[in-house]
Amino acid sequence: MSINGIIRRIEDMFFNRVSWLKTVYFNFHYLPFKQAVKLPIYLHRPHFHREWGGVSLRLKGKVIIESEVISRGMIRMGFIQSTSHPDHGILWSNEGTVIFKGKCKIAQGSAIRNGGGTLVIGKNFSGNPNTKFFCYERIEIGNDVVGSWDVNICDYDFHAMKDAQTDEKRNPYGPILIGDNNWIGQNVIILKNTTTPKYITMAAGSVVSGKYECKEKSILMGNPAVVVAEGKRYMDIKDCYFDKHN
Repeated sequence: MSINGIIRRIEDMFFNRVSWLKTVYFNFHYLPFKQAVKLPIYLHRPHFHREWGGVSLRLKGKVIIESEVISRGMIRMGFIQSTSHPDHGILWSNEGTVIFKGKCKIAQGSAIRNGGGTLVIGKNFSGNPNTKFFCYERIEIGNDVVGSWDVNICDYDFHAMKDAQTDEKRNPYGPILIGDNNWIGQNVIILKNTTTPKYITMAAGSVVSGKYECKEKSILMGNPAVVVAEGKRYMDIKDCYFDKHN
């Protein structure tokens, strides 16, 4: 093992400690025995909540790992990724289905709030501090997607709007499909009914909403986000050293 690998192991031992009791409970509650004994999911300071607030020790919903390889700690949630954000662990509120396609890391201060929908997280997903999922219909994240700090992904309006002429309530739900190898910049908000191609970069602070039928390797920017550079640049997941830091 390299010197950097040894240092990271020491950091994990003293500063990024796994909440073992809740980790064991979580794995054996949700997963088949053959998967659970390998402890593929590590939790760091988890907070189990009911859908509309309040702490709950009773886990709901389903968790599925759809991966040929099941390894210890392949999915980590709530760990310290950056000293620029407080160590608030991970908030978990699940009344639907969460599917992991492979390795995944979601850093401190993040939240998964599933009110009855299906959340699919592709392999090698990397979410930095304060990544938040609000899933009430369907959110599907492709493979090799990276999110920066303070990203919000929400397929539900929470407060439905009415048509000014007919008073008819608009549908507050809409699926989200994020393509493979997308880079989601800092403070990006992704709203319902959004679809992106592969190798898309979402610039910091953008509000991404709608179906983007642009070329791969394009950049989205603004509020609402529009294509500002088509087929010109992209970020490679390999540059994020996922395997090195997982």
